[in-house]
Amino acid sequence: MQIESLPYEQILERYDRPTTLFYLDPPYWRRKLYRFNFSDDDFRALEARLHGIRGRFILSLDDHPDVRKLFANWRLERTEIAYTARTNAGKRYGELLILNFDPASKPSAAESAQEKRADQ
Repeated sequence: MQIESLPYEQILERYDRPTTLFYLDPPYWRRKLYRFNFSDDDFRALEARLHGIRGRFILSLDDHPDVRKLFANWRLERTEIAYTARTNAGKRYGELLILNFDPASKPSAAESAQEKRADQ
C-alpha cells in the first residue's frame, strides 16, 4: 500500500499498472471547502483521464445529479455516510463510489498471476 498526497495526475502517471487499485477522493462537487477546490472543468478532466488508466479505481464523491451524469459511463454505487465533522453529527449523507470494475467479481487467472509477480 502506498499513500500519497499529490495531484492526481502525478499519482496516476507514477503508479498506474494493471495491478494497481487507486482510491481517489477529490474535493466535493461545486463546494468551496478546501485550499484546493475543483472546477467543473477539473472534474471533466479527471473523468477523461480515468479512461486511460490500466489499473482499477474507486472514486468517492457526493451524490449529485451532475456527478451521476458526468460519470454515467462508470459503475456507480450509492452509499450513505455520517460526516463526523459536521454540526449535526450522525446525520447520513449520500455519497457515490465510482468504479471501473465490479468489486464482487474475482480477478481473472491472468490478473492473479500478474499480482503475484508484482508482489515478488
